[in-house]
Amino acid sequence: MGSRIRVRRLELDLTQKELGEAVGDGVSKQTVRNWEAGRSEPTKHSADLAAALQWTEEELWAGPPPRRAQGPRRGPRRPTADERFTDAVGEGRSSTKDLLRQVRERTPDRPFLAYPEQPATRSEVDELRARLDKLEAWVREQDTTATAAVDDADDLTADA
Repeated sequence: MGSRIRVRRLELDLTQKELGEAVGDGVSKQTVRNWEAGRSEPTKHSADLAAALQWTEEELWAGPPPRRAQGPRRGPRRPTADERFTDAVGEGRSSTKDLLRQVRERTPDRPFLAYPEQPATRSEVDELRARLDKLEAWVREQDTTATAAVDDADDLTADA
């Protein structure tokens, strides 16, 4: 449930503090953080939390709601690392090989980024695909970490 609360909060472009304020009854950003981390459940605040997330209580407890139009947002949605990568390649700004080279140059301590210039065999191609999968997972992890850091910074700024 915690990850669904976090995903929905981010879809609505709310900070943890803003969600706590929307729930009311003195719910702090730490309480929201505990819900998102799965350390506690919003049992006594479920109706107010569901309303703040624009869900029913059933949707809050049972699982993700069916896909529907996004609610109002304060600003544009931040693109994911996958979208930025795909956009850069799709717009012709860089080839995949150039993008991988740039990433490899910026992160030399990542051994899975080695990329031979001309793969000669199917096994080498398979190995490169596996390395690319690891790279994509690492980029997604970095994107998640950066998003969490921005949320924490937003919370600190809002508290100041």
